[in-house]
Amino acid sequence: MSSGSLEVVACIIQPYFDAVKHTFANFSPDGVSNLSKLTRVGFLIEPAVHNTPRHFAACREDGGLLVFAPEIVDLPEESVTAMLAHEFGHAADFSYPGNWVTSDDPTKAAIWIGSRSDKQAMRWRKFWMGRNTDQQEMAADAIVKAVTGKTVGYCGSLQIQCFTGKPRPVGLR
Repeated sequence: MSSGSLEVVACIIQPYFDAVKHTFANFSPDGVSNLSKLTRVGFLIEPAVHNTPRHFAACREDGGLLVFAPEIVDLPEESVTAMLAHEFGHAADFSYPGNWVTSDDPTKAAIWIGSRSDKQAMRWRKFWMGRNTDQQEMAADAIVKAVTGKTVGYCGSLQIQCFTGKPRPVGLR
């Protein structure tokens, strides 16, 4: 794919990215402050992200960069939006480490504990540091639910994000 094509993909993704970013960055989890760290999240179009048929997006582990495969523009609009929301769920999780409490129930929204320092919050932060991949992926979806009120589902033969469909299967990579 030529660099010109990557620029076209970036132009197509930009309005979706901006809308989802705005929603997340302006969300007030405690009714007082917003998730202002998310205003600094950027994105990159990178063909290498599409290393398996179902991989179209990723979030850097510090939450500061979302990376999209050019093929994302071939997906239905609902999946593109759900995928961006899921990746911003990761960005919110990584940018505010240990500040979101999640459960094993995929229909439940994450709960914001912010910078609380009580014993329960400290136990949660210790757990947060040792989460496995499934727990991190489900946390991203739970944060989407908290921010948007929408439940991320997984649809189609590739089991990609959508706002309909089934909860994320354990072990989905």
